[in-house]
Amino acid sequence: MHSSMFPSNPQFPGVQFEKNIAFCVDALKNKLPTVEELLETPLGLARIVALLCICAEHTFTEGSAFAEGFGPAFVTALDAYVGSAMEAEVIKEIGEMDSEAHFRTSHTKLYHIVKAHLLRTRPEGV
Repeated sequence: MHSSMFPSNPQFPGVQFEKNIAFCVDALKNKLPTVEELLETPLGLARIVALLCICAEHTFTEGSAFAEGFGPAFVTALDAYVGSAMEAEVIKEIGEMDSEAHFRTSHTKLYHIVKAHLLRTRPEGV
């Protein structure tokens, strides 16, 4: 019997959680090849968490509003975020965080950084 990390949920028939996660992990590694290195430091981890939160928020608000599939919507967000002025600002603000502080103690600052940098790729009113 096949054991799934994400069992079928009757509330979401046809949603393939594992396929979506695998797709997004591959997209992230392709777009940001240094992802594994970043995960080794507290500030690098904060950068990845911010990227994932910002891109996920965009995926669920803008992507789903325009009936894009989850994977393509996530890639749209990655493409818009990675290398952008917004990413540079987020990296700058994260760089100002205490690199010695444990990730859990920095979560409030990171929350405010993410909240202040909502990614928008659609023109207003569309």
